[in-house]
Amino acid sequence: MSPFFKRSKKEAGIEPGLPTIKEQSFTKETPAKTLAQPEIAPHYPSEQQPHQPEQTSPEQEKPQTELPHPGVSSAKPAPVPTAKAPVSAPAVKSKARTDIEEILANGLTEIYQTMTLPEQQEFRARGEEASSKIELMLEQFKATARKVLDVIRMWLASIPRVNKHFLEQESKLKTDEIMKLQKRLKKERHLANLRKK
Repeated sequence: MSPFFKRSKKEAGIEPGLPTIKEQSFTKETPAKTLAQPEIAPHYPSEQQPHQPEQTSPEQEKPQTELPHPGVSSAKPAPVPTAKAPVSAPAVKSKARTDIEEILANGLTEIYQTMTLPEQQEFRARGEEASSKIELMLEQFKATARKVLDVIRMWLASIPRVNKHFLEQESKLKTDEIMKLQKRLKKERHLANLRKK
């Protein structure tokens, strides 16, 4: 062994009155005991609050004459504000976006109605994400059949219990329609540019 491990506390530079790690007892003191602050129960909305009969202890029945900290009242804790989802104004969708959403939704209403509510919400969210990706590709004229097919296939794969052949057939049909839409948009933009000149 090296001489480092055989040194005494004084030689190692440890003050004689302090305990070493081996000598310390690791007990955890709660902050409520050390700081003597009153515990405040969390505030639950009325729907989520558990029904428990209130139990009073002899300490709670005694009126408090002194406040533990200045500025803190012991009458009632302030209600905790509940977080609300920010309300966003409905986004105005472009003509291309509505056309894309129509193409994607075509022929899927029966399947959509058979889904449960959480499945419908997830499918709708993924559909909006897919339509925004496709719209971005169309605006930049970077939409290739392969990229559009991949986006549509990933979206349709989120349908629970989907048939593999149905997925392939629908994704190819929808891709063809999107590519026709891209050609039409290119033609419209070209004509609009010619009119400006």
